[in-house]
Amino acid sequence: MIETRIVALPATTGREAIMIVKNILASKRGEVVTIEPTADVTTAIKLLAERRIGAVVILGANHRIVGILSERDIVRASVSGRRISSS
Repeated sequence: MIETRIVALPATTGREAIMIVKNILASKRGEVVTIEPTADVTTAIKLLAERRIGAVVILGANHRIVGILSERDIVRASVSGRRISSS
């Protein structure tokens, strides 16, 4: 069994900067890569590879976020034996 622990870390340790999500996002290009929920997995894999990213945001009706698809999701589905492609 895997034990999960929550550890409180100090805001700073010496000269290290505080790691805040908005600071990480600011260092990115600001582009969010999206895909439709009806896209097949092969298309998603190609998109991840071409853009050199690890996940895409899934947009549904009215451009509302319905989920996130990550490389990990694809790997787990493929090794579980589930059918992950429509082709």
